[in-house]
Amino acid sequence: MSATKATKKGDDMPGTSTNGRVPYRIDAIERGLRIMRLFTPAQHNLSLKEIARGADCVPSTALRLVKTLCDLGFLQEFPGHNLYRPGVASIRLGMAALINSPLHRVALPTLRALHDETRETINLDALIGGQICHVERFKEKDILPTAVGIGSLFPAYCTAPGKLLMAFLPKPERARMVKMQLLEPLTAQTITSRSALQLELKRIRAEDVAFADCEMAEDLRAVSAPVRDRSGAAVAAVTLVGSTERIPSKLLRGKLARQVKAAAAEITRRLCEPSHLN
Repeated sequence: MSATKATKKGDDMPGTSTNGRVPYRIDAIERGLRIMRLFTPAQHNLSLKEIARGADCVPSTALRLVKTLCDLGFLQEFPGHNLYRPGVASIRLGMAALINSPLHRVALPTLRALHDETRETINLDALIGGQICHVERFKEKDILPTAVGIGSLFPAYCTAPGKLLMAFLPKPERARMVKMQLLEPLTAQTITSRSALQLELKRIRAEDVAFADCEMAEDLRAVSAPVRDRSGAAVAAVTLVGSTERIPSKLLRGKLARQVKAAAAEITRRLCEPSHLN
């Protein structure tokens, strides 16, 4: 009997396919990952209708897939908005990718130098799933009562890097992100008005720097500046954080802001070098 006749239906050898598809491909996994790929730095939150359209499936199928992804922690439903965003499991995967990315590698020397120069806590922050995530952190001392480290998440509306990276989102996504912010008054200085937040984001776009002066915690001040990729998009934020006891507001908005902006510009320059473009 020939080898051809001995081969049963479905017993294709690895690397071959009878219908043009990659062998061992699992449709359900493919569809789930197709949904996850719909979420981008400029599109953090999607409705079920948008997910169904982007994944090219009917809403009932999209709902089953989305609910499964939510159960596994890869998606999170935003209560009361009929919107979904990446969940904790997705953020962990994103963190693993970021920590091994050119951005992280080229940023480390500059972040360390800024920390040594200022003796304050320096973070490299990214906007993931509509929240701020520490991608790297050079800690000077404990300035928060709870443990904060790489991978810690914070709301965007009351933090310097959150406001900064929201400000440079494309206009439609920026408007949707502002609408989704809870705007809880964490301190007397927290922005709790969407119109006030929009004005703050406009100022940030004009000045290329963001401040949080006792907005998330009464004794914390922070300043952030954008790291940009080759297209000019803000892909991360360099952030300096310190206590009000150590950092007067004038110092934050003067010398420290200039140092943070210079560090972000240096990381941007290195990130856009030809050797880091791929």
